[in-house]
Amino acid sequence: MVFCVNVEHTQKTYEAFMSDGVNAFMVHSKMSEQEKAYNLKEFESSSNGVMVNCGILTTGYSHDPIQFIFVDRATTSLPLWLQMQGRGSRIYQGKSFFRVYDFGENHLRHGL
Repeated sequence: MVFCVNVEHTQKTYEAFMSDGVNAFMVHSKMSEQEKAYNLKEFESSSNGVMVNCGILTTGYSHDPIQFIFVDRATTSLPLWLQMQGRGSRIYQGKSFFRVYDFGENHLRHGL
């Protein structure tokens, strides 16, 4: 799962993944509820998908198999930082780890 800074960043990140042949999906605030729901369903049914989002999946979302979190944004909010990391922290059969890639240097502000 990738967390972006805004809609434009989300779209460009999604397009970059797609152009490299990655099985990518995206959700952001300018999409219809139906489009978001469809993309989430497709992501969740994939075994190797990458979900790119902006402000949609930070709270109240759980997909237990997620193992990689890419935070491609900065935040001064400790609760938001913890929520983004939390998307990968769910226990799931056969999942023994998750990794967080912090491109916004949030760990320097908030710790690991």
